[in-house]
Amino acid sequence: MKLAIYAASRASILKRGEMWRNIRAAGVNITSSWIDEDGPRQSHMPTLWDSILRDIDNSDCLILYAQSINDLPLKGALVEVGMALMADKPVFTILPSMPQERYFGSWVAHPLVTQCKSLSEALSIAGYPEVNCEIPA
Repeated sequence: MKLAIYAASRASILKRGEMWRNIRAAGVNITSSWIDEDGPRQSHMPTLWDSILRDIDNSDCLILYAQSINDLPLKGALVEVGMALMADKPVFTILPSMPQERYFGSWVAHPLVTQCKSLSEALSIAGYPEVNCEIPA
């Protein structure tokens, strides 16, 4: 079964939105609308969090991605994780070069959180084993 995925990462790194759009174009059901308005001042801030909540509600799981320490601080992405956990949705984390508990705290041990070694692994768990990810730096 292919899951609808809410994609969470640092929006101010423009390559992250591009990465998620490419993954969506490869056939993955990405529910995140922020990836289409990730340019400077593109998001309508008064309605942003309503859109995010709706997108998370329309998903089956959330994938949190940070490539390196340069992706920190995540800020809003961590709020999105909390929203997904409150909605009882599985969360897959890909934080490859960081000790997760050191940088993110005890929530990474939550029963709904699965720590993945790669984005391909998380997508495979979500039902998309055929999607091969090339990650931009």
